[in-house]
Amino acid sequence: MSKDLLRTINISNFTRFEHHHGNRHHKNNTHTQPSNFSYSYPTEISSFSLDSQRQVVNTDEKLKYYNTEIEHISKSRGQNYDLSAGFDSWIYRKVPTNEHLDHILTHLTYCLQNKADFGSNLRAKKPDFVMYRGMMSKILLTPYSMNESWSMNVVRFNGTLFIENNLTEQDIARVVDLDERSLKFMYSGYKFEQYGTIDTPQPQSQRSQQHSQQRQQQQQQQQQESPAEADGTPVPPPVNSIEEYSFVFTAKFSQFNMLIAAEVDCVDGEKPHTYPNSKYVELKTSKLIRSERDEYSFNR
Repeated sequence: MSKDLLRTINISNFTRFEHHHGNRHHKNNTHTQPSNFSYSYPTEISSFSLDSQRQVVNTDEKLKYYNTEIEHISKSRGQNYDLSAGFDSWIYRKVPTNEHLDHILTHLTYCLQNKADFGSNLRAKKPDFVMYRGMMSKILLTPYSMNESWSMNVVRFNGTLFIENNLTEQDIARVVDLDERSLKFMYSGYKFEQYGTIDTPQPQSQRSQQHSQQRQQQQQQQQQESPAEADGTPVPPPVNSIEEYSFVFTAKFSQFNMLIAAEVDCVDGEKPHTYPNSKYVELKTSKLIRSERDEYSFNR
């Protein structure tokens, strides 16, 4: 694998594959059901961050930690979280841009040039596919999402298939044209992440309801001197959905070696040195489940 992946892979050489509302458009229409499909446990090989300019930072700078107090604060206050608070100050990309595989390739180039044994270990298990988890999810969920379309670009380089989501003009228009109600639904997920994460890990001795209550008492004095929301809590910084933390992992799908990058919301406690992905946490919101159809959609 080249040490300068970003410059070597020419986006113009991508082949495009598409899936449209109930129809599959690809070169090979033969459908086979694997009889011995297997999947290995993913192993993290590196991680990186994206700053507020969407530039790669080859550290865990943007890694967040799960805030265990979120499980107790709501109960102690006797009220729910306001997921629309701070909407007007939300920092996000108003016009999506096609970033291709630039971030992961930039990071891999850094690792190949600066981390001992990274290149030899990667060559020992040469990846057959390189992509983001989001693209992998779209492919795997296709049989269950026949009303949703996707388009991807694929290029083969040195025997490895690099796959990226193809951000179309229609995709961009859908985001740009979102009304305020839809934007608030989107924002609520990021706001929940802000409530559920902190910048430093909580020591195990502090991860209890009793300590949570003690901290709330200690913070009451500080709140009197700080700007506060309607419920008296300090005003948090604006929600920033531009910054990210991602980890890169390898896994095996049957006979294929996969190299996948995935954005992660936070880690539960200290990030362990071995199998850190076992501690990663995804924070999700959903609408209230009022029917069997809602439950089916949620479980899917």
